[in-house]
Amino acid sequence: MITRNVKKLVLIALLLGAYWFFGNLYEAIAMIPNHIFDPVTAVAGYKSYFIFSGPTFYFVPLTQFGFLALLLAWYGMQEADLKAVLARGAISMGAALVLTALIVTQIHERFFAFENAANGEMLRTLALALFIANIGRLLLVGYAVNCLLAVYVNLGQPTAAQTDAR
Repeated sequence: MITRNVKKLVLIALLLGAYWFFGNLYEAIAMIPNHIFDPVTAVAGYKSYFIFSGPTFYFVPLTQFGFLALLLAWYGMQEADLKAVLARGAISMGAALVLTALIVTQIHERFFAFENAANGEMLRTLALALFIANIGRLLLVGYAVNCLLAVYVNLGQPTAAQTDAR
């Protein structure tokens, strides 16, 4: 039997995972190409546009809450087949969080550093690295969302063991 709390946790993790996925998809389509095309102008515009808030406020702490909800759903899940799917989703989302930490500390910090603001080639190289890393992150988060959606759709459905018992 699947508890109501597990269902809620799966739904929360699914919604926050989708939120994360589409935020990164927007970044890949609308923002990163500008960084690659003219990185010096893009960085200057980015810095002048974001004064108080920024992308960090969009993703933190919601992505971490989504991962926590996924872990709690996995812990509370009693159905072995669905628990295995949640485990794969948790591994994928955890890897996406690690990749995000690397992107923020290794690419964003250097990309938006004051001393690199006029070095177009360095910024272009970092923008390309960001583009590639973001594609990897999209794949990881997308797989996790796919796992969560598969579990959510199957919640309440009879398991193979229950079907065989009939």
